[in-house]
Amino acid sequence: MSNKKQGITADELVTELHLQPATAKKAVRLAKEQLVTQGYEWYANKRLGVVPRDIVAQILRMEL
Repeated sequence: MSNKKQGITADELVTELHLQPATAKKAVRLAKEQLVTQGYEWYANKRLGVVPRDIVAQILRMEL
């Protein structure tokens, strides 16, 4: 099992990948929208800022 965390926040995207804050927030927002359409309704909560790394990796088209 990998030691990597399965979730990621916008702040982590900024610090780990050196993304602009607006880009990181948009990636998290898009991930949440995609998860809600897949049936994970709890991601519709605006206070929830952690999303799965694999979804963000698909959106950004890079490995995390």
